[in-house]
Amino acid sequence: MTKQFTKPAVASDRPPPMPRWVKRSCYVAAALLLLIIAAMAFVGGEHGPGRHFASGGASDQQK
Repeated sequence: MTKQFTKPAVASDRPPPMPRWVKRSCYVAAALLLLIIAAMAFVGGEHGPGRHFASGGASDQQK
């Protein structure tokens, strides 16, 4: 019985790696996206369920 040997994968068989500037751009974009989401969640401003009530709160609307 003869053993068949397969040749090892050569670098030319694989696609070229992603350029460094593409990786860095992706990291920067992800960091900015997380920063924007965090700012919207924690700072928020006038957003949220409280803006739908009168300035006196929810108890004034039930009277």
